[in-house]
Amino acid sequence: MFWCCRSLRKRNAFIPKVVQVSVALTTTTYELQRLTCILERAVESVGAPYNKFQELLGKISQEQVQVDAYSSLVAAEQQQSIEANLEMLSNSGGANHQQLAKVLDDLQRPINRMDDYLKSLQDQLQAAERLQILEWLSTLPYKKYHNQAQKNILQGTGAWFLKNKQLLEWRVSSFSSILWLHGIPGSGKTKLT
Repeated sequence: MFWCCRSLRKRNAFIPKVVQVSVALTTTTYELQRLTCILERAVESVGAPYNKFQELLGKISQEQVQVDAYSSLVAAEQQQSIEANLEMLSNSGGANHQQLAKVLDDLQRPINRMDDYLKSLQDQLQAAERLQILEWLSTLPYKKYHNQAQKNILQGTGAWFLKNKQLLEWRVSSFSSILWLHGIPGSGKTKLT
C-alpha cells in the first residue's frame, strides 16, 4: 500500500510537466495567430501586394503543421512509454524504488527533448520569418541605418522612455501590438530604436 501511494505521487508529479508542455504549444499557436493578425493589418495599411503576404503566411502555417505533427508524435511516444512502464510495474508485483526512478527518468527524457526542440524551432521560425517579413516590407537598407543610429549613443540614452508609464502599459496590454512614436525631426526617435 505504501509503495503504491508513493508511485502514484511520483506519477502525479509528472502530470504538471505534461500540462506545461501543452500550455507551451497552445501559447505558440496563439502567438502565431496574433502575428498573422498583426501582419494582415500591416499589409492593409501600407497597401503591399497581398499575394506575397499570403505566401509568407503559408510558410508560417506549414511550420505550425510541422510543430503540431512533432507534438503529436512525442505525445504518442510518451503515452506508449508510460503504458509500457506501468505494465512492467504492475507485473513485477511491487517493484523496488530504483525501478520506479528509472521509469520516471524514462518519462522525463522525451518531455525535455520535446521542450528543447520546440523552443529551438520557435526561435528559428521567428527569427527567419521576422527577417523575411522586414525585407519584404521595406527595400531600404534598414540594418545600415539602424547601425548608424546606434553609433554615438550616450549611456542612459532613452532610459526615460523605458520607464514611461505609457510604454509599460503598452508592453503588458493585449489590445494593441503597435506602439507609434511621433515627434518633430531631430527629437531623437531614431536613437530610441
